Amino acid sequence: MGGVTAAEVRPKLHQVVYITATEICACSREICTRGDRLIAQIFVGDRRKLLKVIDLVKDAKVAEPYLDKLDQAFQIPMVLFFDSRDRLLWHTGGAFSKEAILKKLGEFGR
Repeated sequence: MGGVTAAEVRPKLHQVVYITATEICACSREICTRGDRLIAQIFVGDRRKLLKVIDLVKDAKVAEPYLDKLDQAFQIPMVLFFDSRDRLLWHTGGAFSKEAILKKLGEFGR
């Protein structure tokens, strides 16, 4: 009798939301600029279709439903992974590494 494989149980990554900010204090802007560059390096080719970028300052209302899914305070820049039902699968905020995002994408088969 066959069992269920990990690939069958693992939720499917449907969308990655990246929340950044362009008009903020210099110290936070530096972190966002670094995050912006990393996201641009990671989300190329087919991965680009997964990505939605939101500027928190310019589009706070657009970011709000995504941020409401967090059960804690957040720090920008923010990377959020969602399934096709808009359930939050994973997130990270503040300073993050390219390797950490690539590792998580790999865990979701992307």
